[in-house]
Amino acid sequence: MNYYWWGSWLFLFGSGLFTLDAFLLNLDQLTWRSFVYLLGCILFTVGCVCFVLDSIKQ
Repeated sequence: MNYYWWGSWLFLFGSGLFTLDAFLLNLDQLTWRSFVYLLGCILFTVGCVCFVLDSIKQ
């Protein structure tokens, strides 16, 4: 069992949920803080995609 692969996909799923939450928050109330939250979530999701791609390659 490849724990790196599973962990990468679980992190990607979780970061996707955080990004969805941040996006919905920005639709409800657009503030500087909600924008920073969305930006951080997007960057975290991009990082998780990099880990998933690396885990597939291995």
